[in-house]
Parts: sequence; C-alpha cells; structure tokens
Amino acid sequence: MKWAKKLYQRSVENRPYHIKSKYDPFIEQNISSSLFINRKRLELIFNKCEDTVIRELTINLSQPIEALIIYAIGLVEKKEVNENILRPLMYQYYQDMPKSEECQSTADIYDLIKLNIVTVGDIKEAQTYADIRDEIFIGNTVLIINGVNKAMSIACKGWKQRSVEEPESEVSIRGSHEGFTENLRTNSALIRRRIKSHNLKFEALKLGRYSQTAICIGYIKDIADDQIVDKIKQRLSKIDIDGVLESGYVEQFISDSCISIFPTIGNTEKPDIVASKLLEGRVAILTDGTPSVLTVPFMFTEYFQSSGDYYSSFWIASSFRIIRWIAFFLAIGLPGLFVAAQNFHYEMIPTRLVFTVATSHEGIPFSATIETLLMSTFFVILREAGVRMPRSIGTATSIVGALVLGDAAISAGLVGAPAVMVTAISGLSTFVVPQLAGPITVMRIMFIFLGGFIGIYGLSIGLMLLMFHMSSLHSFGVYYLTPIAPFNLRDQRDNIFKAPIWADLERPQGFAEDNKQRQSPESALKPLRDKKTDKK
Repeated sequence: MKWAKKLYQRSVENRPYHIKSKYDPFIEQNISSSLFINRKRLELIFNKCEDTVIRELTINLSQPIEALIIYAIGLVEKKEVNENILRPLMYQYYQDMPKSEECQSTADIYDLIKLNIVTVGDIKEAQTYADIRDEIFIGNTVLIINGVNKAMSIACKGWKQRSVEEPESEVSIRGSHEGFTENLRTNSALIRRRIKSHNLKFEALKLGRYSQTAICIGYIKDIADDQIVDKIKQRLSKIDIDGVLESGYVEQFISDSCISIFPTIGNTEKPDIVASKLLEGRVAILTDGTPSVLTVPFMFTEYFQSSGDYYSSFWIASSFRIIRWIAFFLAIGLPGLFVAAQNFHYEMIPTRLVFTVATSHEGIPFSATIETLLMSTFFVILREAGVRMPRSIGTATSIVGALVLGDAAISAGLVGAPAVMVTAISGLSTFVVPQLAGPITVMRIMFIFLGGFIGIYGLSIGLMLLMFHMSSLHSFGVYYLTPIAPFNLRDQRDNIFKAPIWADLERPQGFAEDNKQRQSPESALKPLRDKKTDKK
C-alpha cells in the first residue's frame, strides 16, 4: 500500500485547494464604520447574486441614522423582517428613549437599537464581511448601521422544509414514528425532546469551503468518552473539501477503514435510536441538509438490533434477532453452498434431492456457478430497479419482473428451478437486514466463486478470511466485532439474545468507561421481589 500512500500525498501536494477571487482581499477584514464603504464592498461580494437583497433605510430616531439590511430571498420569513425589523426601525418614534445625540459613542447607538427597538429574540454580532456572508446564507438578516464597525445578525429564518414524518427505510411497528428531516435544528430538537438534560451537548462547526455546511457533534457529557469526542473533532477538523452535501461525505472522511466493505460508522433516520445510542455513550454527528445522522462508535451487531426490540418482550426480541442472524448467513452463504454441493459434494445432498437437482439441471447450457451468478445478478438488477423507479410502479415492477423472468428462464432452459429457489431465498433474506444489502451482495458473489472452484474448503477459507478481516476493524478505538471478538460475557445481554430491560444494569463495554452504571441494582431486583410478594 506504499504506492497508494505516495500517490495520495502527491495528489494532495499538487491540488489547488483554494483559488482566491478578486473579492478575497477584504472578505476576512473587519467591517468598516462607513456605510458607503460597506455597501460597495458588499455589492462586490454579492455581485450577480440575484437572490440577495441589499436595502437602505433610515432609522427613525431624533436624529435619523442611515443603515442597510441584507438578506437572501427564500431563506428568510419576509413577514418577520417587515414586522420585527423594518417597521420598528422606520415607522415608530421612540420619545422615552435616549436621543441619538445623547449617546456617548456608536456602541451606544448599536446597543440602543439592539435592546430597545428590534423585536427578535435571537440576535448575534458579526465582525467581518465573512461573518455577514455566513449569516445571510443560513437564513439570517444582517443590519449595518452607519458609524458602527460591527453588524447585527437577526434570526428570521423561514424557508420551506419537509415536515417530521416516519422514515421509509426504518419503519417500526411499535415506538416512535418520527423521523429526522433535512433541517439541522429540527433534528437536534427531536433529540433534545427525548433527553432533557443540560449534559446533552451540541457542538457546531462548518465544513466545505463553498457549501459551509453546518455540522453538529452531539454527546452526553457525563457518559461519552472524552477521548472519542476529541478524536471525532480532530478528524472533522482535517476535512478540507469544496462542499459537504450529505453525511456520507463526512462518513468517508472520518471512517477508520476506507477500503472495507463494512461501514464502521452507523447511520439512522430515527431520533429514538440516536437518543438510545447517546445514552449508551456513543456520539452523534448531525449534518445540515440530510436526515441521516451518523453514530460512533458502531459495532457490527447493531445491524441485527431493531428499535422495536426494546419496546417488546425480551422473548420475542430474542427470537427475531436469531432469525436475523440466520437470514444473514443464508443471504451470504446459501448460493455458495448450493454451488459447492452441486459441483463437488453430492454426498451432502439427500439422495432424492440429488435426482431432482440433476434432472432440473439436465439440458442447462451453463455450469452451476454461472447459473447461480446469472440469477443473483438478475435479482440485484430487479431490486435496484424497484428502489429507483417511482413508488407507484416500483413494487409492481419488481414482483412482476421476478415472476416473469424466473418463469421465462426456467421455461427457456437457461437455469434450473433449484437455482431460482436458492437465489430467491438468499435475496429475500437480504431484506431482513437491509442496511447490509451492499456488503451481503459482495460476500454472496465471493462465496459463489469460492464454492464453485474449490468447494466446501473454499467456503471455509473465505469464512475464515472474512472473520480475520472483521476482527481487525475498529470504530474509533473499539473493536468492530465487540462483544463477540473479543468475547465479553456481560455484554451478551444485548447481543444475539435480548435480556429484559430491567436486567441491563451497565452500558456496553468499550465506551462510557467512566460512567458504566445504567440503572440502580435495586430496580433490577424489584420485579423479582414484587413477584415473590404477590405469591405470598
């Protein structure tokens, strides 16, 4: 991998990370006290930005003062700008307030307007032209007063956004049906509603030289490991890219293993799942413009956990988890095992089934390996077509396409019926763990080749290599296969089997080491004591 590292370093050294424009000499400068200079510079910065409004006005004090406001059309609520900014400044006269000539300095005029005139709750201060640019494009209105060398950023956000709905990719039978939206503040509020503690922290930063995408790091101060939080901040601070349009950009930059098929960073669209992970000591990364929230550290066993497992009986939850694990192994290994048995290990197949398979394969022009690969490819194509087609016809197309192609392939003598059944079972098992659909597809093809050319020994070698690879993965210092490898008996209470919620006393090992206790031991024994008392 040395050549790849050298190639990457060479591309980084030769890459023109930032091309300065003619507006850059003063974009980072402090705001001037001259309104004329400020207007000319802002007109250059926002040249050909037709969605940006620069409006002059006169503040109606005893001695009128010139000012201007700047905002972006579509990002602000015009009614709020008119009622809470323009009307108080231009049309209302304030007799009881200090007169403008009595103010000792320009700072007094600024404070007079901020504290007594503008009727908006959220007001911030902008010192440079870059601050003005950033505030405008996040939906704020900026007020600049003549003679004052700082600007006032007034929150008047009002763009259209999608309402809080249930995410289609994570439908739950029991529990919350709320899902994240594309608005960062809405998403943080959905988490705050579930964790009403001042220890829930949201630290903000911006990524992307041009997109200036807002990023939030959420964690619970008394629970999350400080080293993990610092490591996340360090990796995020090293990201230097033109724009961040989705959380997937961030995921690829901060991931521990960028070449593995297994994601070491989790993502979800459900606030209750993020809240539960935060309470375990994990850290959430929220990205503006996307409903997907990243969670770290992330373990492989989390793919088999559902939010409904924690809201229902532990017997039912454990049963469903076992079914998910069985479906996972069927999805990746059943086609390869079928090919290996048909090519090398007929003794593994019951005698009657051997004759059925042999009869169905008679006249097929392809080997068992090519036959299974062909059907697996057809299934993936149908799945991708169903996902990307309009909803009204996507599901029907997938079902009809699978029936027609399967029946036509058998009738035409291209594939046998057993191969179609094996492929269908493997494909349907993929939907039991939908977030692993990509890795499962790659592993299925790998095991088909190994089973077709080496047989059961190839499957064994492939399984061992897969386990070695997964055991070597980390997610922000925590082993990816925790608590399976390294094995931890205590954490098996929430792994393949789900223990009762009152018996889950401690948080998972690997993070939240300083605050492991999840609930009082007395609360765990209470159901047992109550049961004995009821019997008496």
